[in-house]
Amino acid sequence: MIDDRFAAATAFMPFLRSDVEQTLVARFAQQVEARPDSPAVLTPFEAWTYAELDARVSAIAAAILDRCGYGSAPIALALEQGAPLAAVMLGVLAAGKFYVPLDSSEPRGRQEAVLRACTPALVIADEGSVDRFATAGAGATPLWSISADPPAPVARRPEVSIGRNDAAYVYFTSGTTGRPKGVIDSHRNVLHNVHRYTNALHIAPDDRLTLLQPPIFSGTVSSLFSALLSGAVLLPFDVRRHGLGRLADWIRRSRATIYHSVPSLFRAVVAQGGEFPDVRVVRLEGDGATRHDQQLLRRSFRPDCILAHGLGTTETGLACQFQLRCDTPLRSERLPIGYPLPDIELRIVDDKGDALPEGTVGEIEVTSEFLALGYWRDSAMTDRRFVAVGGRPGLRRYRTGDLGVVRDGQLSHLGRVDGGIKINGRFVSTLEIESALSSLDPVRHVVVLPFGGSDASEPQVVAYVVLAGGEPPNFERWRARLADRLPAHLIPSQFVPLEALPLTPHGKIDVAALPPPGAGGARSTVTTAPTSEAERRVANAWEEVLGQRPIGIDDNFFDRGGDSLKAAIVAARLEHLFKRPVRPTLLLETPTIRGLLRTWDAPPACHAAERDLVVFRAQGARRPLFLIDWPGGGGWQLGPLVARLGDDQPCYGFVSGGIAEPWPPHTTIEQLASAIIDAISGVQPEGAIALAGHCYGAIIALEVAHELRRRGRDVACLAMLAISPRDFPTLVSPTALDRFRLLNALTPRDLWRLLKRQVMTRARVVRTRKGQPEDAPDEAPSFTFTVAREQAARMHRPTPYAGHVSCIVSERPLRAWIDDPRSCWSNLGQRVTLHLVPGDERELLTEPGVGTTAAFLRQALDRVGRPESSQHDG
Repeated sequence: MIDDRFAAATAFMPFLRSDVEQTLVARFAQQVEARPDSPAVLTPFEAWTYAELDARVSAIAAAILDRCGYGSAPIALALEQGAPLAAVMLGVLAAGKFYVPLDSSEPRGRQEAVLRACTPALVIADEGSVDRFATAGAGATPLWSISADPPAPVARRPEVSIGRNDAAYVYFTSGTTGRPKGVIDSHRNVLHNVHRYTNALHIAPDDRLTLLQPPIFSGTVSSLFSALLSGAVLLPFDVRRHGLGRLADWIRRSRATIYHSVPSLFRAVVAQGGEFPDVRVVRLEGDGATRHDQQLLRRSFRPDCILAHGLGTTETGLACQFQLRCDTPLRSERLPIGYPLPDIELRIVDDKGDALPEGTVGEIEVTSEFLALGYWRDSAMTDRRFVAVGGRPGLRRYRTGDLGVVRDGQLSHLGRVDGGIKINGRFVSTLEIESALSSLDPVRHVVVLPFGGSDASEPQVVAYVVLAGGEPPNFERWRARLADRLPAHLIPSQFVPLEALPLTPHGKIDVAALPPPGAGGARSTVTTAPTSEAERRVANAWEEVLGQRPIGIDDNFFDRGGDSLKAAIVAARLEHLFKRPVRPTLLLETPTIRGLLRTWDAPPACHAAERDLVVFRAQGARRPLFLIDWPGGGGWQLGPLVARLGDDQPCYGFVSGGIAEPWPPHTTIEQLASAIIDAISGVQPEGAIALAGHCYGAIIALEVAHELRRRGRDVACLAMLAISPRDFPTLVSPTALDRFRLLNALTPRDLWRLLKRQVMTRARVVRTRKGQPEDAPDEAPSFTFTVAREQAARMHRPTPYAGHVSCIVSERPLRAWIDDPRSCWSNLGQRVTLHLVPGDERELLTEPGVGTTAAFLRQALDRVGRPESSQHDG
């Protein structure tokens, strides 16, 4: 544990055991009363005090009661990580309800399964999720777009009767039946979990805690409530949206003191370089940490920094923890998970539940009176998994499914009992993947197993399949069909066809007899083996991080299971191998080994110096395409689209409108367009320009096209992806606009309330400028990035384009608010071509829809062709 010298340095006040016997709402109110003007939530775009957060919580609670009435009920949250999420979670609790986090990045089928299971009284969505969940199968469930219809301020928080044993949340996790299961927990149990964290880490009001996990992860509970129920500062950061490079900078700039993530993300953050002098605790959970993580602690953090490694589940909260410093001696490669925390008993048991002696490997069992309430609407499973302890009222036992061993009183984690997979800290049952695969017509039998995994990489999913005969399997088609049911990281990276599954003499599947996936694994593409020493070294790094062999020099990093986190890890490996700096975005720009090495050898002029310009692909015979993403999108979602446009298509992307985030107040679309044109001129100083805008980025792209013409530059192509009447309210047909507003609750009254909110926000900016707190980061103004985007779009008056426009939109949401889709966008330009992609807006840039999107965009670009082509909009 942290010693007295360390505790004194942080002015720690213990979280009393008696403070557990209340509600989360009451504990938060105590912090508001004690420190109303102290910072509560800081992001790169918001800075809220406890009083300001409390005002938002009260307004949200009142709005929920207006919509749903009194009484306990589930409220589904389709929100991205950020300050609004914290306010909404507390607002739901203050209304006497309990929240159910959703993930807008998951497949529609999985979202619909969760919505059917929890039957929420209300779905609260932000601007990035509202369109998707409007058609996500919620049925008659009301949908509240909180960004378009912000809650009206209230004088005081509504009076609601809340009990300490009332439900606080339901987190849906992968179930052993192949269906998601919901874990429900109470205010009292969550408070005790906060009690354990606060006292173990000595969390004090001057601490600043990172919140990095997406809301769907139950690990957000400990970081969010440990900060806001201890008077500390919460630092939410959306890694998927803003990227690893900005995360490392934000940790330093926000002066974070307690860092929390899964080990793989921690390694990727350290790989960005630099030191983190303010961090006093690095908390690693969700997967096994190793001696390598201790070495990283020594390299980048102050000498007295603590690394806290523990075990917790959604059903138990934090059960045990081990703390070490950079010089603590270790007996094994993997870090232990330590000792049980207060009011927690741990045992190692056999298959029958009998305790095993020290030194014997068995299943980890947790006994406590603060275990989760059980499983949502599944009393049979609850009674089976949470077993009462005879003669000890209130105590229950829960077998975690994790293997462990105790030596010298210290617990070590050895994996899962059932061989399950843990990816990015989230446990996934293989039965869920097997169930989805079994639904495919040619599959007769299937076994899914984890494969690989190392200090820097997650395990890969490998599927062994026995086919029913017929034509050879098309694995690309399988992946496309699975993408509608499974998250991307659960789609098998390799398929191994077998004539039959090997069996033991007892009739069970003989896992040991299955061929290694490297020998029999089948993929959808033929790889080109590396030949040079440099190609082999890069391929080895990819194989180690991706957990796949072999990797060819023309294989796409992202098609082989890579993501932004793995890209950062690979970049760090390549820096070490080649002794030269490697940007993590390099893999986004050149996602093949051949292209990466070619880019390294190219002259520096091939790289744009602008921070917000991403070079997806610099080489190619065709005219460059400039993609303008919605500001804040990060550019990563455009990677699959760029990969399908062809190797001869140069592509550049703008990820924040050409002006570094956060935008200052009164930023205009015209200013953004001018900044983007300046960057374009640096890449392509002459010739006709090809443009494509995605969502909000289409607003900017249209103005860029207008301004280019005013400057005498030709525009060869203008494409708009995933646009809606919200983006161009003055350029759509009145009928379409009326229906869209009705569907999205954008009534005149809503628009007036939105305008009122902007005025109030601007007033807060003026007040903040007159006396901004000294501890607020220089780049974390109260004027939010979201508000700046809304204000810029509202003040802008787009005009029709005197040329050809290619509109590529999702068919499902479009059909909901217009009978004749082609007439809807006829006012955008003199010649408008509409392309409809099956599915919703997310599927426009993900499998299987992204292939259709790329085909339509190529059609628009084919009118342009190579740079010497004279075709352009006239």
